[in-house]
Amino acid sequence: MALDEATVSVLLDWRADQERERSVAGPEVWVDSGRVFTREDGARLRPQWISTRFEDLIRKYWLVRHRHSAEGWSVDRIARRHRVSVRAVQIAIGGEPLPPIRFHDLRHGAATLALLGNVNMKVISETLGHARHSFTADTYTSVLPEVSRAAAEAVAAVVPRRPQTGVPAATNVISFADRRNRRGKHAG
Repeated sequence: MALDEATVSVLLDWRADQERERSVAGPEVWVDSGRVFTREDGARLRPQWISTRFEDLIRKYWLVRHRHSAEGWSVDRIARRHRVSVRAVQIAIGGEPLPPIRFHDLRHGAATLALLGNVNMKVISETLGHARHSFTADTYTSVLPEVSRAAAEAVAAVVPRRPQTGVPAATNVISFADRRNRRGKHAG
C-alpha cells in the first residue's frame, strides 16, 4: 500500500518507539510478531480489541465533555479521575463534538476522502481489497457536495457558450448557424 510522506514519518517514529519497547522488554519477553501495531510485549492485537478500544476512547471523550459542561468538573479533576493529561482534557472540551462513528466507519471515510481527492475508483477499490470497483463505488463512497460541485463545473466547462456582447468570440468555436451556412456554400 502506498503511503504519503507524513504518514511514513509518523510510522517511522512509531517504529523507533517500538524498538525501545523491544529493548526494554528483552528477548525473553518480546514476541516478534512482525506487526506494526502490537501489545506491549510485541504480540499481535486481537482485531476485536481494536474496535473495543476505539469505542472506549469515544465513550471517554463524551464522558470528559459531559463531566466538564453538565457536571462542572474542573480540567484537573477530570484529568486525575480519568488518568489522562490536562492537555487531552482541554482538547476534548475545547474542540467540536465527535460525530457518532464506529471503527469500521473509518474505512468508509477513507474511501470518501480518496474520492474527494480525485483518486481513481479502481485504486480505491484495490486499496480496500475489493474485486470490483463498482462494489466500492456503491458501498463505500458518498458523494460529497464538493465533488458534486466540481462535477457540475467540469460539465459546464465543456459546454460551448455564446460570447457575451462586445466580447470577441473564441477562434476555435463555430456556431451552429455558421456551420449550416458553410455547408450550404460548399454544397452548391
